[in-house]
Amino acid sequence: MKRSSPSRRPSPRPSPRPSPTRNAVSALALAGLSIFGLGSRRAFADEPTSLEAALATIERHAVGVHFTFQRDLGAEAEGREPVDPASWTEQLRRWRMTWRITGYVVKDRRTVVSSDHFSSPGTIKSIEIRTAKGATVPVSSWEFLPHAKLCVFRTATDLDTEPVPFPSDADEVRGPLVVGNVTDGETGLETWADVLSVARRRTGDAAHPPGHDVAARADAGLSGAGLTNRVDLVMRPDGSPLGFRIGSPFELDPANWRGAAIVADLERSVPLAGLTERARALHEDSFVHEVRLTYRRDEGSEADFGPMGLAPSGPVATSPDGSRVYGYAIAPNLLLVPQPIADALVRRIEKVTVEDEGDPVIEATFEGRVKGTGAFVVRLVGATLDTPQAEASLAPPPAGHAFLVHRVTRRAGARRDGVTYDRSVGMQPGYGDRPYFASEQAVPEGAFLMDLDGRVFGVATEFRPEDAERGAGDRARGGRDGYGTIAALFAEGGGPVQWVKSLDRRALPQKSEEAKRLPWLGVEYVALRGADLAESLEVSSPTRDGTRGLLVNVVYQDSPAARASLRVDDILLSARRTCGPGCDAPPIDLKEPNDDGGFHGSSGADGGVPAPWAPRRTAFVTLLESFGTGTTYDLEYWRDGVVKTASLTVEQSPNDVDSALGTRDGATGLTVKELTYEVRHALHLGASDKGVLVVAVEDGMTAFQARISVNELIREMEGKPVADPTSFLKGLVDARVARKGTVRVVVERLGRTRFVDLRVSGTDTGPNSPGMAPSK
Repeated sequence: MKRSSPSRRPSPRPSPRPSPTRNAVSALALAGLSIFGLGSRRAFADEPTSLEAALATIERHAVGVHFTFQRDLGAEAEGREPVDPASWTEQLRRWRMTWRITGYVVKDRRTVVSSDHFSSPGTIKSIEIRTAKGATVPVSSWEFLPHAKLCVFRTATDLDTEPVPFPSDADEVRGPLVVGNVTDGETGLETWADVLSVARRRTGDAAHPPGHDVAARADAGLSGAGLTNRVDLVMRPDGSPLGFRIGSPFELDPANWRGAAIVADLERSVPLAGLTERARALHEDSFVHEVRLTYRRDEGSEADFGPMGLAPSGPVATSPDGSRVYGYAIAPNLLLVPQPIADALVRRIEKVTVEDEGDPVIEATFEGRVKGTGAFVVRLVGATLDTPQAEASLAPPPAGHAFLVHRVTRRAGARRDGVTYDRSVGMQPGYGDRPYFASEQAVPEGAFLMDLDGRVFGVATEFRPEDAERGAGDRARGGRDGYGTIAALFAEGGGPVQWVKSLDRRALPQKSEEAKRLPWLGVEYVALRGADLAESLEVSSPTRDGTRGLLVNVVYQDSPAARASLRVDDILLSARRTCGPGCDAPPIDLKEPNDDGGFHGSSGADGGVPAPWAPRRTAFVTLLESFGTGTTYDLEYWRDGVVKTASLTVEQSPNDVDSALGTRDGATGLTVKELTYEVRHALHLGASDKGVLVVAVEDGMTAFQARISVNELIREMEGKPVADPTSFLKGLVDARVARKGTVRVVVERLGRTRFVDLRVSGTDTGPNSPGMAPSK
């Protein structure tokens, strides 16, 4: 083992003997003195140095704490996966390695304090204390301190190491201080000591600092600061111990480091084993209730959600039993659910119920989101729940203090409650230079934050700033802008009951036909791409060399664009909302990164017919959707060499091909829809032209055999115009009643018509034949 000191006095005279530093290292190497139990102690070198006493004090009281990891089968069975699978301790666990940290014996020979270790107890196979004299003693109790950022390990038998003799007085310490520890060096273990060179004093209001010399932390909030706190012993130059330095900066406040304060905090230590009992009690009796969301199945939905609509790559959360989340009772008839849910999934909610085990099912309604977050509120119908008392004003714990995280999941058909601890790092500047409550470790969305007495002071939820700048490509990321997780604190804004008075209701459950309707401007356009095209159109300046701009080529009648007097050949440049949160945000440039300018899809029995109409969901439509129906906005556009502005309001479009209801005939295998506005325009049909659009043809059915294809029109049946899907299916029913084997229909493909004899009888593979049936 090597012992080193950054500060050494030079030898007063030349000597062939090794230097004092080398003497000290050689002495330790021969003695094998180590907190990991190697060998016995030998006297120091004859020539002491200025830090020799400090080094001796460290070696006298330091021990090694060894963690041996294992697979946490209990957590896996209950679905309590680690919040951060890439964390250092998780990597050690997967590699079946041990983790060795330094601890110090305090108060008595059975108590050791060391740095916080946030691993689940189930991942720890064993914890051992190894002393400098080679003894190995198992740990019988693992605890954490409420105020000091330390863990406590207790043994059933005495250790052969002396406790640190901290003075009981709290007099101001004058003069230099020395810090030291035992760490892994390049060639082995090293005992080091140095004069304290970094110190800080908290001044003023931490929530409103006078300035920043570094950028605001990207992970401000509850995403976890990723801090690793090494515990160093603080001493006077003569080696007499005073306290601990926890982490790199040294707090001058004695309450944060003096040994006497830490020893006093030992009386309030919390056993980790007790968190399991607390979780069991919360499972039986808490203000957290199970909320079941049942979703409507929408065929052809463009959304691709995870279990709660969180990730754009998971399966759609529309299983028959719906999704189960957990809400906190903020009022007798209100539950706050911190689990985020995507807008498109909200619109597909059919039913909300509260279904606690052993209690009657309670009907509820979705009320809206808490503004600026992904948390939402549900209101109970005709029932009430017990609510906690006087928790709305409970402040979050100050920096360094511990708090509890209550996480509820559903696994193997049952509710699972888990409780872990974390530490506050105070209020940290984040989005908008606003202070946010931050923690040392990552906390998952949907968790409830409690003080050590079990009182809830907030929830962890997704951060959704309403004034965020959203670009045209946000939909590719599922609408999640990567702002992370924050704590919605009950003490802010008058408490959660006050939040309900101003909920974000832009996304609410809708019927099937309403859910598919999108906001619109009422134009068709092509995106300007590149400097060459912009230069040829002489619009390089307003389009910034073709990096933005949508060239209008169609303006629909009775649309918002028509009422705003937009014209063909206008170039849309930017949009900026003018009401509500975010109205002070800068304008958003308009562009379509995925526009291909051509036909958009094909399918059918004989290779299909290309759809000459563009899809309704574009980046601009997605932007209007984020604004919300009823939101006013300014649209900047270029016309005849002048940049102009139009003031509009976000409106829902009429039915289009995606949102219109279809009707299916089971015997023929045909699903048809009404002719919507964009289909009529693309196929040059007037408002009085009759017909229906084929949107689906089932393989092997009579329509498939007659070579009718998707995106073709059926204009006539038996010489009579087909007005709409209802009259089309009625004609098929009438033919069957008259015992006709076939009907003659006129089919139109991209302006060309042909006669088709369609058999009206056949094997029905579905439940909706021979009558009329809706197809969503």
